[in-house]
Amino acid sequence: MNLSALIAAAYVEVQRTTGRKPSLTSRINRVLHRPVEPDFAALRHFVPPTGTCYVDIGANRGETVASTRLFLPDVPIVAFEPNPVLHPIIEARNRADRALTLQRVGLSDKPGSFDLHVPYYKGVPFDGLASFRREEAATWLNRDRLFGFHPKHQDIRTFTCDVSTLDAFDLRPSMIKIDVQGLEPAVIRGGRATIAAHLPAILMENNDPARDGADLLSLGYLAYAWEGERMVQSATDALNTFYIHPANRGAFSAAIFGP
Repeated sequence: MNLSALIAAAYVEVQRTTGRKPSLTSRINRVLHRPVEPDFAALRHFVPPTGTCYVDIGANRGETVASTRLFLPDVPIVAFEPNPVLHPIIEARNRADRALTLQRVGLSDKPGSFDLHVPYYKGVPFDGLASFRREEAATWLNRDRLFGFHPKHQDIRTFTCDVSTLDAFDLRPSMIKIDVQGLEPAVIRGGRATIAAHLPAILMENNDPARDGADLLSLGYLAYAWEGERMVQSATDALNTFYIHPANRGAFSAAIFGP
């Protein structure tokens, strides 16, 4: 029997009966003081300059906000998330965080909007399976992925999400995290003035520096991977890439860069 399909079915029933999303992994990470991804441990060596903020672009359910808070408990965080299904989750998980601002928009290279299609099963959203294409969202759930699945219990709900640019917010970031499923270059183009003015460290997921980080490299940034408590330059096979400008490298502990 497919264990993941059983877990998915249990997820549906727990949320239906309690009205809450199960978050066992998040609770375990919080207790163990463990970030959602190991690369976020580099933040323990980062000291944001006074008057700056941390920008989380593609906040999702708030997992990376929680990881940031493990190491930067007081820095102002501005989180961007366009998916309205996720906004109540982020707010509920961060109710006591007065230094967090949630912006309910996505970021790109120009303002606009897009439709996001979210599969629901028995009234429970599977927001992690949301898609820009309705037909794709409709085919994710099936008997292999959800024990006892029946199409009559599924519906696809469409949400119109707003998009803006980073430059429109007049922020002073010392670090920016970008995870927007392949649209990272557009986010950078829409934030080029902000980035050029403040040269923040940038943590970008699942990207190729030569392709996705080309605009940053043209500004003098260098690409690093976090490996074994050290920043290793030009590593291209890591899950996340840190882009750090030499002018602001001093925000990190010098020891992590080696001789």
